[in-house]
Amino acid sequence: MVNVNTAGLDSFFWTVGLNGLSAIIAFWIFEYLRVQPGLTRKLYNPRRQVEEEEGVEHTQFSGSHANYQSWRSFVFNLTDAEMLPRCGVDAIIWLKFLKFCSRIFFMLSVFQAPFLMLIYATTTNELQEVTWESFISMSHIPERSNTLSICVIAAYIMTVYILFKLAELYKDVMDLRTQTIYDMSPGSNSFTVLVQDIPDQKGGLGIVKFDLWSYNVFHRGWWNTRWIRIREALQGIFDGISHTSNALVTQESLAMTGNATAETVEAFFHNLFPGVHLEAVMVPSLRDVEALVKERDRLVYRIEMLQSQRRWRIEGLETSSDAKFAAVSEDQGAVETSLQGSAYSNAPLDEATRRLVSLKPALMAEIRELNPKIAAARSLASNRPAHTAFVLFPSIRTAAVAPQLLNTIDSKTWRVSPAPSSIDIIWPNLSHRWWERFGRFMLMLIIFITMVLVFLVPVTFVSGLTTVETLNGMGPWVVEITSVPWIRSFLNGYLPGVAMTLALLGMPYVFRLLSGIQSPRTLSDQERASCSKFFVLLVVDVFFGNSVLQAFFKEMDLFLEDFSLSDLLSAMGASVPDSASFFISYIVARIGIALPAELLRTGKLASYWIFGPLRFTHREWREAWIPERPPYFIHLPNNLFCLLLGLVYAVVAPLVLPFIWLYFNLSVTLWHHQMVFVYVTSADTMGKNWPHIFLRIITSLLIAQLTLTGILILKESAGSIFMAILMGLTVSYYFLMASRYTESFKFMPMDLAAVLDDRYQGNEFGESAWEKYKASCQLPVTAPSCFLMRIISPAMRDNPVMRLSCCEERQKQQRTNNEAMKSVSPTKIDDRRTEFRRDGSSEAMYQSFGSYNSLVESESSDINF
Repeated sequence: MVNVNTAGLDSFFWTVGLNGLSAIIAFWIFEYLRVQPGLTRKLYNPRRQVEEEEGVEHTQFSGSHANYQSWRSFVFNLTDAEMLPRCGVDAIIWLKFLKFCSRIFFMLSVFQAPFLMLIYATTTNELQEVTWESFISMSHIPERSNTLSICVIAAYIMTVYILFKLAELYKDVMDLRTQTIYDMSPGSNSFTVLVQDIPDQKGGLGIVKFDLWSYNVFHRGWWNTRWIRIREALQGIFDGISHTSNALVTQESLAMTGNATAETVEAFFHNLFPGVHLEAVMVPSLRDVEALVKERDRLVYRIEMLQSQRRWRIEGLETSSDAKFAAVSEDQGAVETSLQGSAYSNAPLDEATRRLVSLKPALMAEIRELNPKIAAARSLASNRPAHTAFVLFPSIRTAAVAPQLLNTIDSKTWRVSPAPSSIDIIWPNLSHRWWERFGRFMLMLIIFITMVLVFLVPVTFVSGLTTVETLNGMGPWVVEITSVPWIRSFLNGYLPGVAMTLALLGMPYVFRLLSGIQSPRTLSDQERASCSKFFVLLVVDVFFGNSVLQAFFKEMDLFLEDFSLSDLLSAMGASVPDSASFFISYIVARIGIALPAELLRTGKLASYWIFGPLRFTHREWREAWIPERPPYFIHLPNNLFCLLLGLVYAVVAPLVLPFIWLYFNLSVTLWHHQMVFVYVTSADTMGKNWPHIFLRIITSLLIAQLTLTGILILKESAGSIFMAILMGLTVSYYFLMASRYTESFKFMPMDLAAVLDDRYQGNEFGESAWEKYKASCQLPVTAPSCFLMRIISPAMRDNPVMRLSCCEERQKQQRTNNEAMKSVSPTKIDDRRTEFRRDGSSEAMYQSFGSYNSLVESESSDINF
């Protein structure tokens, strides 16, 4: 009979109890704050607040859904067709993935976990004393036991079931993507391709090679826009050197401009597609233009800040100035208060008003002085040759064919890819050549490997916390503390999972910055690269690192005296099942800390109050709660890692399975709420994240099979041969699915492109549509009528949350509000202001970008924002 030691059972209850209690308390707090007016309403339901401000018609999403039962039943009853216009394809695929994990681990927890734990508990091994968690795992099973064959059968059943459900999910994702593309109105990126690494042309690109080099190097070192005049003076020196370097070039090549490069691109594609009308839009480097625009932004911000500092006293209460006046008359030096009616027209000037009146003319003069410089720099940049261009085609068929061709013998030149959404593009990275991207990738790789190795230090520390014996070696004072039973249980159970969760808190943001080094084209590419790096760190450092280090700490004296590889492998084989208690603590800590933190939006709430004194304008206050992109780079790697832990310990230590199921079940509820009420998908990739998720699911399954194979080898079981066969079948399954569907995520299928072409425009391309699509290929600083936001595609303008980001829509709404306010009596204005105060939030939060738009409209028309 096995002698079971139940000493660690109290640590297990500490872990589950404390984290479960914290999750319940956080949920109660959320339910209370969610229905409160003012700030909490903006943080926990910002999309509804934005829709009300923009006057969006009442929809099924506009209801209050005050309690948990109300909003939970509402979001779970939504179909994919109802959620698609609001959330996008990426969000729906994310929810489908969470549901897939929840169903998988529910079935494993109900059917496989009790059966395996019963088998492990009844397996006799009289030669050892085991802990309670090892008693129901594979660690105490003797070598060459018949029980090991049951483990192999369970692994086969689990793998077949997961692969079958994964094939259904893959098919569901493909149908969703295809149907969405089929039903949507095509945007500019449907007719456009991105061409990178355009080779140097004779006299075209080579003539300004030193010019571009000087601009790039110079503006990397002088990024601060306050030194703009010094930068202009030193730029003359660089221009002189550039002209001197070009003195040996012939006059014919000197006469060529950037238009010749656009003509070269068009001529190249005319050779590939004869008789097709197309047009190339070059993407030059605009660091010099951006510097001037940032300087103008700084001046506009000063005017807006001065307006916000103007205070009016009404009924003994201070209110913000943007709701009290529309403009400042710089000629007469008086404040015109026409926005809110005659009730405020005779108010006396205070110190803030006098300061605004005195400083505003000088600031406006500087802005007018910068406008010609911006126009000249924009014109110079537009005529400058570049190595990147957008090419517009008259049909979706042609745009779908172009990226799938090998255009030249040298595959590093004329690289054509489908054009991403303009709102998702990282514009400065488009000008990077292939060798610069390769160099950046190698630099990023070196930094990443170094970070993975360095992060083993906190993992080692956390692994040491799992063994009180290791802590006792720090000194006699530690022995006195750990001798207290409840402290010992707390250290063994609750602390390791919380410490690991907190240690990983800032890593997603570090990897997002690191991914920016490798020159991604879009924000979505940067997020995918960040997810890959974070997942690798979790697998290498947290999973494998914890298992190896835990084995090392337990047998430290043995390894220091006589180290051998066989002893290390034997210790690892026993440590992987025994480390299940640590990962249970980690999973439960994510249930009690990570999920409540996302539900309560603690980071957003803390930044709102901590950085509140640094916000001086209404625009800054509004940006503090405006809906953001879903943080996939934070939660996707963590969920994939939890999936990995569930698959690894599904056979090795089945006790982990119920906690994994609980984690994913709560995640499904949480992210349904966040996607519907909190986050907004600014740029939908139409499911391009799914192949990356699928690859990591298969990788997690292979790691689980490899771990079980290693344990079987150490226990001298013949089942390791069958596990090797299972790994081969899993790899074959991946290549089968990837070969069938992966290319459909990279390129639009031709049959679908033909259907869209025949439905919407055939082979004719209207002049208005052509100009509209051409404008969407311009950089933000060259956009003709939008200064605050990038040009968004027509498909995204259909989204009411995205439509409110367009300056023209905002200015039109502001003019309508101004006309309406002139006819409102002062009594109604006071009533509205009182209602705002009763709501618990400042009136400034309801003005959005009003002050900025009023500034743009009230000044002379020669200021082109």
